[in-house]
Amino acid sequence: MATVDGLYTVCMVLEPEEKHPASHTANNCTCIDFRHFVQWKKALWYKKHIHGPVCTICNVPQIDNTLHKLITSGTRAIDECPYPDHVLPLIYTIYCDTMTHGAAQAHFKTQWPTDVEFARWLIAPPIAPSKTNTMRVFLWFIETQWFQ
Repeated sequence: MATVDGLYTVCMVLEPEEKHPASHTANNCTCIDFRHFVQWKKALWYKKHIHGPVCTICNVPQIDNTLHKLITSGTRAIDECPYPDHVLPLIYTIYCDTMTHGAAQAHFKTQWPTDVEFARWLIAPPIAPSKTNTMRVFLWFIETQWFQ
């Protein structure tokens, strides 16, 4: 995750030639419809018996403290999540951006005609060895799109 620290991830997709500083958060970004993003995000519910523990704020699997600090029992995830504005805005923007949407569909050999179907695919049983399809898409973007 250190790869995206200090960057606002929506701008990584829409304006990749410029590495934008994190000068704004998702609700202040003019590149996405924040209200629609929030509605879409509500559809992302993981099943613990399939995906293991997943942070309810950023959707990063809580495998160990190096990837994502485990949320302390009895505390609010929003108070401890280290990546609240990193993963989901990027994932949503991959769907919304025609070029990355097409590239992702080709890579994962699937079609997402609507954002609802995309959300369903993200929370479906994951493509091995990933814990979630959300992280699979995130890593695909970082490895193949961002550094190209």
